[in-house]
Amino acid sequence: MQLVSNYPQVPLATSNPATDAARVEGQQRPPVIPPQQPAKGHEERAFNPQNERTADTAQQNARLASQVHERQQQSNQQQQQQNSQEQKQQGKSLFAAMLVKPALDRKDIRNAVNTPTAQAAQQQDKQQHPLPGQSDDFYRDLGSRIGDYYRQQTSPASAASLDAKA
Repeated sequence: MQLVSNYPQVPLATSNPATDAARVEGQQRPPVIPPQQPAKGHEERAFNPQNERTADTAQQNARLASQVHERQQQSNQQQQQQNSQEQKQQGKSLFAAMLVKPALDRKDIRNAVNTPTAQAAQQQDKQQHPLPGQSDDFYRDLGSRIGDYYRQQTSPASAASLDAKA
């Protein structure tokens, strides 16, 4: 069986485009030059106690760090105590709110908690009514007028007549 390639200029053995592209890029890049050996002229400095940190400064730094750490722990403890007290107070207020207001406030279900508030709302409505003492006929007439107005606004306009002049 003889294999025939669609691309006669590409040999079948190396027909991987990724490896071919990597080989071409590697040939086009400039070569990497190895680093030079360090010179012997860089000698170590002599020990000078005035310019060096002594063990005393290290101990002082350690003491300061421990003091700062203790202060941070104390402030964190105080904040945690305050947060726990606030959470307790919030928990008490949430519990009280849960007792007063039901989880579901539906109109078709009458809860014992809603009964006094509904009666109070009805009394306030009666006191704040804009037109007190009107008859039922007045309200029916008002409702029909409002309905007519909105029907006029939402209904499409009558067909417009077009006149064409030649």
